[in-house]
Amino acid sequence: MNEIDQTLIAAHLRVPGPRDHKYSRGVPMLATGSPTYPGAAVLGVGGALAVGPGMVRYTGAARCEDLVISAFPEVVLGGGRFDAALIGSGWDSSMASYVEVVARECALEGRPLIVDAGALRGAREWANDNPLVVATPHVGEASEILTLFGEEWSRAEVEKDIEGAAVRLAHLARCVVVVKGATTCVATPAGTSFCFQAPTAWGATAGAGDVLAGMICAAVAQVQALALQKGSSLSIDDLAGPVACAVGLHGFAAASAAGILDANLEPTGSQGHPIVATDIIKAVPNAFEQIL
Repeated sequence: MNEIDQTLIAAHLRVPGPRDHKYSRGVPMLATGSPTYPGAAVLGVGGALAVGPGMVRYTGAARCEDLVISAFPEVVLGGGRFDAALIGSGWDSSMASYVEVVARECALEGRPLIVDAGALRGAREWANDNPLVVATPHVGEASEILTLFGEEWSRAEVEKDIEGAAVRLAHLARCVVVVKGATTCVATPAGTSFCFQAPTAWGATAGAGDVLAGMICAAVAQVQALALQKGSSLSIDDLAGPVACAVGLHGFAAASAAGILDANLEPTGSQGHPIVATDIIKAVPNAFEQIL
């Protein structure tokens, strides 16, 4: 097991250089939210923007598009050039056919696909079509997906051995897996794992997972864009570092927002205070700077 610490995070943070432009800095595309859960679209886009890609695309239900563009006018609506896509966050049944379109586009274009929440049950199929898939279940969803593979892991068992569950699921699904909990573990099909112990439980709040999914998509889009500039292609193992980076950055930002850590990411000695998911988004840029 590798610990996700500030050194690991700093190694994967993407800082633009003088020759960079908006496309070379990475373009994540988010197909998230639904008429039932429109807030997930806004939170995921906010998380993606906070990591520093050159552009964020959003494509989804009309109501969600209106909310996203109202919150973040810099977002580009609709399809187009992108480096990684996120599906599933905040989806309801009305989005079922839409997910297949985005997943197929990623497979055809050779782009990484981040699979969250409502799209997780299809992760096995999409990993068969696309070698660059990242699945992001929480402990309950991890238990359900393992059951689909014929493995008997209760939620309590996943919580007890979250690293083992992540490694097993990554092997079975042949993709990078992020099992989210008090400890969050990132695992690859080869069995490599990276784990992060949350500095505070204040980050366990509605929408925090949507923010994290957007951050992961942006981090992966950045490394994909960099590979394209070099004329190389990514392997599934290449995704683990940027994914782990996003997990740790999210955790430190949550702790800073809650007052557990100060502006320099040093412990305050406080028990902290309640936060909401948008507080995490606001704290990411400073955490990014301090970790560098």
